[in-house]
Amino acid sequence: MIEVLLGLRVFNNKKSIFGGIYYLNFPKTKQKIYVALSDKDTLRLQIAGSDYLKTAHSTDPTNELFLEYQRLEKSFSTIDSLYDVEIKRGRKFSHANKAAFFREKTESLVAFRKQALKKIKGSDPLYLYFMTLNRLDESVPNRKNYKGRMEFLQQTAWNDNQLFFSPLYKSLLQEYINYFPLEGDSIYVGVKN
Repeated sequence: MIEVLLGLRVFNNKKSIFGGIYYLNFPKTKQKIYVALSDKDTLRLQIAGSDYLKTAHSTDPTNELFLEYQRLEKSFSTIDSLYDVEIKRGRKFSHANKAAFFREKTESLVAFRKQALKKIKGSDPLYLYFMTLNRLDESVPNRKNYKGRMEFLQQTAWNDNQLFFSPLYKSLLQEYINYFPLEGDSIYVGVKN
């Protein structure tokens, strides 16, 4: 069950929840707040003010940690904006150049996630989510690195339902395909694997 207190209004969903990463979407402000839920979990989230992420608090320590992470991630939005500006100007980034551009953000987020993993149970969906994000951030695709490609393929829990229904699955697929040369046969082999 999910219960959200937004100002004086209470929204709740009493249906049983399958474990995974979910988000609450606020269309007026175009904000999303992600939450981690285990099977048949109950979550109470309290939000006050118009900056929902900034004012959100959870009764669950794991989700409170997840909210802190999202606030940290949001604090790096200027780097994301600068990257978007550079792309619009026509600048091309190799995977290595992109990794260098985002180094400060990546290092901060990885450090936070590594500390958080010490506080989270291994069966928690947030544990898998943070582990996968770290793997994505540590991976810098190189089309000639066959060993790195196979390691990335083998280290990813592709069949885990909690990962399959997470917002990371598309990013994982893109990262894996980026290890292959941009040729039809190579991409076909990657998709087949």
